[in-house]
Amino acid sequence: MTDRDATIERVIGDLLAVFPSTFSAEPRHIRPLAVGIRQHIYARCAFSHRSVTDALWRYTKRYAYLRTLTEGAERVDLDGATTGYVTAMEAAHAAERVIRSLAVAGKPKDVIKPNMPAKKNISESPPGREAAKSGPRRLALADLRHAAAARRAST
Repeated sequence: MTDRDATIERVIGDLLAVFPSTFSAEPRHIRPLAVGIRQHIYARCAFSHRSVTDALWRYTKRYAYLRTLTEGAERVDLDGATTGYVTAMEAAHAAERVIRSLAVAGKPKDVIKPNMPAKKNISESPPGREAAKSGPRRLALADLRHAAAARRAST
């Protein structure tokens, strides 16, 4: 293990200790992190930006974390409170990464199962979601790309 790897693992250990309701080393207790959580960590901790970025990159690329990204799963902030939900596109991307990493590891593709939706009924919007979000919906990067592609195709 290099010095950089040791530093990353130390920072992950520190995040586990400081935010036990958000981060977990136990695979069955890992939950999807809130979008933009890195900025909140910067604001609340004295870690260097690079070490936080590297630690979050390694934590979120782990197989156990990617398996938690199922459509409708709750995302958590640094206090463990729900701040959003995993979208179908995010779940599909995570499933693709899992399949790609397992295929590299030599596991046959027919044995690999993509992420399944959360057990709760995801056809309905989560309770209180409409009340919490007033005003126009923020567009995701994929929405903007889709709109740009449609605009290029129409000209």
